[in-house]
Amino acid sequence: MAVATLMHIVGFLSRRYGQLANPDSQALLRIAQAITFLERHYDQPVNLDKLASIAHMSERSFLREFKKAMGTSPIDYLIQIRVTRAAEQLRHSDAAITKIAFELGFEDSNYFSRQFRKVMGVSPRQYRGQFARDR
Repeated sequence: MAVATLMHIVGFLSRRYGQLANPDSQALLRIAQAITFLERHYDQPVNLDKLASIAHMSERSFLREFKKAMGTSPIDYLIQIRVTRAAEQLRHSDAAITKIAFELGFEDSNYFSRQFRKVMGVSPRQYRGQFARDR
């Protein structure tokens, strides 16, 4: 549901910014295309070259504009998406944590655990345990 809402917002913003000739609005529209790609393909390997290409920008310009628009790097944004999806699966599934990590595009379960703790404040196991009591 959240992804559908995001897509609706991105579509609306795309139409509005597409009507403007302001260079900043054009850059934001291009960044929105990359964000849409990340939201749809978060479970696949992604690199900066691919995202910059989607946005029709150089890598350097893309990084600068993305950070300006989102307040974070594209990779950190992708990690946030993956961790959010992982949290959802941990709440509603009994699948192994390592399996969830790999399905969401993390190539190393230890890296996944570190990133999960960084974003959520607890380990994946602790997070799941909090919701197991509530079920």
